[in-house]
Amino acid sequence: MELLLRQLRKLPDGQLEYQDTELAADELLIGSAPHCQIQWVGEGIAPRHASLHYSAGGAILKCRRGCRISVNGQPSTGGALRVGDELQLGPHRLRLMSPPSGFQLALEIETSTAASSLYYESAFRTSLRQTWLPMRSASWALLALTLVLTLAMPLYSVRLQRAGQPVQAAIVTDRIWTAGPLLAAHQLTTAATCISCHQSLFVHVEDRACRHCHKGTVDHVSERKLAEHGAGDKPRCASCHLEHGGSSGHLLLATSKLCTGCHGTRTASAVSLGLSAITGFAAGAHPDWQPAAAATGLKFSHAQHLDADRVRTLAERRALVCADCHQLAPDGAHFVPITMESRCRSCHELTFDDGRSRRQLPHGNASDAIALIQDYFARRAVDPAAADQLPARRRTPDPAARQRCEASAFECATRAAAREIVLQFEQQGCVVCHSVTRNGEADPVKRYAIGPVRIGSVLLPLARFKHSKHLIMAENSGDAACLSCHDARHSSGAAPSMVPRLGKCLGCHDTSLQPPRVPLQCMSCHAYHPDRDLGVAR
Repeated sequence: MELLLRQLRKLPDGQLEYQDTELAADELLIGSAPHCQIQWVGEGIAPRHASLHYSAGGAILKCRRGCRISVNGQPSTGGALRVGDELQLGPHRLRLMSPPSGFQLALEIETSTAASSLYYESAFRTSLRQTWLPMRSASWALLALTLVLTLAMPLYSVRLQRAGQPVQAAIVTDRIWTAGPLLAAHQLTTAATCISCHQSLFVHVEDRACRHCHKGTVDHVSERKLAEHGAGDKPRCASCHLEHGGSSGHLLLATSKLCTGCHGTRTASAVSLGLSAITGFAAGAHPDWQPAAAATGLKFSHAQHLDADRVRTLAERRALVCADCHQLAPDGAHFVPITMESRCRSCHELTFDDGRSRRQLPHGNASDAIALIQDYFARRAVDPAAADQLPARRRTPDPAARQRCEASAFECATRAAAREIVLQFEQQGCVVCHSVTRNGEADPVKRYAIGPVRIGSVLLPLARFKHSKHLIMAENSGDAACLSCHDARHSSGAAPSMVPRLGKCLGCHDTSLQPPRVPLQCMSCHAYHPDRDLGVAR
């Protein structure tokens, strides 16, 4: 029969709302049991108290033996019901309605929520005592089944595997003990058999099992160096490499414990080497660092180049920005090396002879530059048309240059070249940016030596840092982001003095997970023992 159950519910403001449910059943059960279509709980309500069956013009009520229900206010054990009849069982009420089209029976149900919670608990089986199964026997049976499935059968499968015999599909193998999926490479090479690594039962994976495949392991500190540095016994492979983390995971322990397990204690060897104990990245837990300072061989002022009142680009007449000279390399950590041709020549021309020559001095080789100056003046002396007809820029008067040369053309050219060489190497040319040394040689080509330029791209060789991740610093971007870490506006030298120190980094980072801090682990900045002096096998 097709039933319509309309459940009434009283709202806090006294209004009634209803919810209709369509049901197809030959019998409608009323009681406290969970399988009853109308589940009512309360005092005197049996698990299966009564049932309703469809009949022409109404329904037939049948109560279970010993149970009664109130029909229109009178106790009853059953009988025929008509539209409008009302049934009441404890605090609950049910009324037959006129069924709409498509339904044989329609009921309006009002379930009371005032019943004690004890009645709700008794309506469900929550204890073995409420079933036919004895508690003690069931416990022993469940224990025996558990031991067979999780211990005996896996142990039997291990025995079969070690004997090289096939394991039937119906047998529960030792894979049931796994703590998680293997790394994809290990799953492929071990065929997902546990005994490939767990060679001894109920014992952690031993190093010999790892070395069975990893015979040429690299990037590990030698045992001799461990002993020299007082680091104690060599740790197990599994102390740092954790398996069962997933097929797409990584074996390397990703927390700072990987490093602080050894470096968190200041051993006697660490004291002799001047090494501090490192327990994390926080004030007092991590020592400050010193950049690999080295003379660059350049005379350069960041403050001057960032001063819009003194320096502007030639084409756009705008102030310089950091990106005009510093171009991020593809690795996101370093910058493309700065050269004269790629960065400086757009503003700094290497013209000479007060601009009368269209030629520019070659950069990078003092001998070639001197030879070009000599050749230029020698040609001018013998062929005046060789000099380009360009207006000369105003320069500081030079008494020697104003005097008319009465000597031979070659001698005059030699004197003019000597004056230009001194000007370029000692007064206003190369010496402006480079360290120039005069060695007293008579030959001008061999007289000057320009100090080598060393612009190191790695100033913290024991750490790694991604500039690409710091192009936006909170609300800062562009130059504001760069200058929030590098005090370039007040730097007048080219030495690596602008590398941020520990205090600057602690402004945003530490090892805690508390916002707004960005957490850092040791492996965020450091690789595993990159220094060959530690006896690293590579």
